[in-house]
Amino acid sequence: DQLEQSEHEIARRARTENDLSRFLPAEVAKAIANGERALTLGGQRRSVSVLFADVASFTPFAESSSPERAVEFLNELFSIVTAVVFRHGGTVDKYIGDCVMAIFGAPAEQPEHCQRALLAAEAIHRFVAAAAPAWSETYGLRAALAIGVSSGEALVGNLGTEQRLEYTAIGDIVNVAARLEGVAQGGQTLVTSV
Repeated sequence: DQLEQSEHEIARRARTENDLSRFLPAEVAKAIANGERALTLGGQRRSVSVLFADVASFTPFAESSSPERAVEFLNELFSIVTAVVFRHGGTVDKYIGDCVMAIFGAPAEQPEHCQRALLAAEAIHRFVAAAAPAWSETYGLRAALAIGVSSGEALVGNLGTEQRLEYTAIGDIVNVAARLEGVAQGGQTLVTSV
C-alpha cells in the first residue's frame, strides 16, 4: 500500500510540475510541485538580462491574413524562439502579440546572463533566417526579428493577485530592452553596454 501511495504521489507531483511549467519557469514549477517553494506574490532583486524579440513588419501581415493564419505562423515562430531561449538557459517570461520577452539570470542565478542572452539573440536570428524562405512561401511574409537586450538589476518574482499571478521581471532594464527592440530593424539586435 505504501509503495502504491508513493507512486501515486510521484505521479501527482509530476502532473503538477508539468501543468505549472506551462506557466512558470521549469525550476520554479519543480520547486512548487515538491513543496519547496510557495506560489506567493513578491520577488527579489537580481542581476539579469532581458530580451525582447518582435517580428518586424508583422502588422501588415496580420491585417491581410486571417487570425487563424497569423496564429499558425506565430506558433511556429514561438516554438523556435522558445527552444533557443531554453537552450541558452533563459526563461520565457511572456508572449505579447508577436513579441517574446525572455529573462536570463532568473530564477536560477547566472553570472554570464548577458552572454547567454546575446548568444540566444544570434541563434534566434540564424534559425529565423533558415525558416524564412519556407514562411515566405507558406505565409507570404518576409520574417525577420528585431531584438533588444538590456542587462542590469530588476525585481524578479510573482506579480499579480492571489487569483492570477505571473512570474516576471520589473525594472528599468525591462523598459530599456523593449525600447531597443522597438527601434531595432528586422535581423538586428540592439544591446545596452554592460
